[in-house]
Amino acid sequence: MAVLPKNETPIETLFVDDNQTIVEVRFQRPENHIEGFIVHMDNPEDEDYVQLMKWTTLEDLQRKHEAANKEKRDWQQKVENYNVLQEEINDLRHKLDNKESWISKNKGSAGGRIKTVYKDQDIMEVLTKTVSKEDLFAMKIQIFEQEKVRGSQDKVAKSKIRKAQSTLEVLAAAAPMLLGETQEENSE
Repeated sequence: MAVLPKNETPIETLFVDDNQTIVEVRFQRPENHIEGFIVHMDNPEDEDYVQLMKWTTLEDLQRKHEAANKEKRDWQQKVENYNVLQEEINDLRHKLDNKESWISKNKGSAGGRIKTVYKDQDIMEVLTKTVSKEDLFAMKIQIFEQEKVRGSQDKVAKSKIRKAQSTLEVLAAAAPMLLGETQEENSE
């Protein structure tokens, strides 16, 4: 028994399952109400299936389904990256709140000098503070030694790291690679 309105044009048609066997057809109703109908794609002889194919094609439905899945994966990756950053921020806050200091040993040509950042210093001051060329170079070396950076094919980001003139510029250029993004994704 057919249920789709024949004299109207839907505002959206999309697969609702990954097996692509069910399509939801949505129509606009008064007062911004959306009415949805379900069409099972297992019987090409069904009146609703035939009517659906007048409005769209299987290729268009599949393209929209793939685009929606890509958007969902991209969103999940952004949420995951956000969660990782939040954990790192919370860890730093915890260290600062407990009046702890942390020590990071620079590798590379800086001679293994030890730097300590204390609670009394503002984080933006630390990030924007002018550092010696040797310290900046040591930081760049340390970043290039990171597995995600070393294995990355993102020449644009690596070039930005090399050309960076401050700690903040180095971190900004390295962040997408360290978080698993590419410059192309980042520019969108």
